Amino acid sequence: MSRLQKIAELQLRRQSEVHLQKPRRHADLDGDVNFTVLFSGQGSCRPPTVARRPPITFFVMAKFTSSLTPAQQAFIKSQKIFFVASAPANGRVNLSPKGLDSFRVLGAQRVAYLDCTGSGNETAAHLAENGRITFMFCAFADAPQILRLYGTGHAVRPRDDAWAQLRPLFGPPVPGERQLIVSDVESVQTSCGFAVPVFNFQADRDQLTAWAQKKSPESLASYWSEKNQKSIDGLPTGLVAP
Repeated sequence: MSRLQKIAELQLRRQSEVHLQKPRRHADLDGDVNFTVLFSGQGSCRPPTVARRPPITFFVMAKFTSSLTPAQQAFIKSQKIFFVASAPANGRVNLSPKGLDSFRVLGAQRVAYLDCTGSGNETAAHLAENGRITFMFCAFADAPQILRLYGTGHAVRPRDDAWAQLRPLFGPPVPGERQLIVSDVESVQTSCGFAVPVFNFQADRDQLTAWAQKKSPESLASYWSEKNQKSIDGLPTGLVAP
């Protein structure tokens, strides 16, 4: 075989070979990796594709920052309900829903809400013991979103000097109001909220304010002394002055 014939045969052989391309890599939500293997070239081989799962876009599920952005502050202002959580060093964790347009952003790292009379006073008791508090906001309409605020807090009562400065930020007097819960934000967490259902807001309930409106200041003070002075685990709330 001549040299030219050998070169021609080698070229034909190369053209008929199957060349493996570089695998393409995709990240799944659960951390698995998909490999797509492609073949090209001439020959009788049918180009196969090997992939464990179809490619999925990877989402960062949670993000922490040290303060509230203007967009996050606007998100909080648009919410009709929020949740507040606290816990003693030893005892039961408390989680309460709140509404009535009672939450205010005082700054990028400071928030507060107006607390009205209820059957318990767990948050105040826990803050008096250890100061830990967490707030959560969920988007129940529009784009999904969950926003959590982690921080430390304290209660401000009408007898405290800070009341005169802070209370006007919450609008007209509300029947049954008993204290402000003020928190310094240490970290802010955002997450997807993809599993939160969609709800349409109809109206705030008026039963709490209607109940308090029927009571005199003296009867409210008596209720506080009887129902709001200790947590369910026996911790003092400090609501009523000694």
